[in-house]
Amino acid sequence: MSPKPTGVTAGAHPGTWDEDPTAASILLATGRPRHDLLVVAEPALLAELDAAWGRLAARVRLSFLPGVSAPQVPGQEDLLTSHDRGGLGVLVARGRTCL
Repeated sequence: MSPKPTGVTAGAHPGTWDEDPTAASILLATGRPRHDLLVVAEPALLAELDAAWGRLAARVRLSFLPGVSAPQVPGQEDLLTSHDRGGLGVLVARGRTCL
């Protein structure tokens, strides 16, 4: 049996958040060490938000994150965006996925 990678919680499945307990993947993807709010919404409902909030701080595929699969339902997007709203960090998941 091969040794478990360093820092992985016992029983963790490859690609799960147990491999990224400090959320370094979000930090690397967005450049922001902390977000204050996570919004999960249907992409069709976000058109007004996009227009009102303007330029994104960062964007990354949802499936880039450990343990997250790309959405498979029509109309869902494989996209996580980071916004700066008045000094607060807001992550917007533009699709739903199942583990």
